[in-house]
Amino acid sequence: STLKPGDAFTAKGLEETRAYLNDLQLFKVVSVTPLFTAGVRSTTLPLAIRVEEAPRLSGKVGVGYGTEDKFRAFADLTYKGLFGGPTRLNLNVKHSALDPYYINIKWVHPRFLSRQTALTVNPFLRRQTEPGFETRSLGLNLPVNTRINEQLDASLGYYYAAVTQFGVEGDVLVPDPESPNLLYNKSGITAALTYRTAKPLLTPEAGFQVQMGAKVNGYIFGGDYHFTRLWVDARQYSTISHFVLSLRAMGGLLSATSEDSFVPVEERFYTGGSTSNRGWARSMLGPLRNSGSPAGGKSLLELNMELRRPLFWLLDAAVFVDAGNVWTASLHYPLNELAYAAGAGLRLNTPIGPVRLDVSRPLWH
Repeated sequence: STLKPGDAFTAKGLEETRAYLNDLQLFKVVSVTPLFTAGVRSTTLPLAIRVEEAPRLSGKVGVGYGTEDKFRAFADLTYKGLFGGPTRLNLNVKHSALDPYYINIKWVHPRFLSRQTALTVNPFLRRQTEPGFETRSLGLNLPVNTRINEQLDASLGYYYAAVTQFGVEGDVLVPDPESPNLLYNKSGITAALTYRTAKPLLTPEAGFQVQMGAKVNGYIFGGDYHFTRLWVDARQYSTISHFVLSLRAMGGLLSATSEDSFVPVEERFYTGGSTSNRGWARSMLGPLRNSGSPAGGKSLLELNMELRRPLFWLLDAAVFVDAGNVWTASLHYPLNELAYAAGAGLRLNTPIGPVRLDVSRPLWH
């Protein structure tokens, strides 16, 4: 625990001890209670720590539906306390129209080097079917995640992936492909930083959140293409009377230094759809190929404003305006080329997150 014999008693230390034990995910009940005795004065305060061990083996399944991913399902199996320590082994399998299969195996050490740092070993197999590409990836992620404080998290990791790209008739997805299927390797490092004060977690009403990420592929790490991918996503939430105002801005930049400046299609930026500009279908805002499929780009800008108000029971109403676009050139953000859309929707707030129904259409387009 974080409290040691001889430490001065503080309520914050008590809560940190409880959170430390709870974060191990080995217990389903954690209670840390000071034992005060009426009428007795002492310089020593005993603590009662009560834990109830969680089942070693647990699992869950789920199904759902979305207009973009259609029918979706997942199965998740976790074994805790592997080899008697705090480590855990997790198997997660997902299916949807966008991910016909996505198999993740994760071995997690939640106290790697320090109590704030976790190491994950994550081999995976994934098939993606997006409007602009279709790929199969077999690879390995090795991220190290660090909790700096209650609001700030950081991660740094290495990744490798062998990618098979399935060509689409009439589309040039790779430089001078010799066959319909192209196999190439990606290898590099990723880094991310998240600062969050927004609460509550699933439906924030106040605070803000900033996420920044970077990916460096190739160079000293090998891989068939050399590129750097940067992005930042900032969100602000404010409660005004009975309304919640949500603001979001996201920007992305891709820089390629390969001889032909080529970036694999699955690494490019796309916009349009239920989580970006809702006036367009998924990935369909931005550069298009001759066949009409999205080509993606190297510069991204998205802006969203949404106003929510409770109606009754668990139901909220929302109105929103979205703006954004994707450009083929790197570091290119002409504001006069932003595409706008507006709409309205309903939110059903469930214990696992809101169910959204939105209707939107483009403006001045």
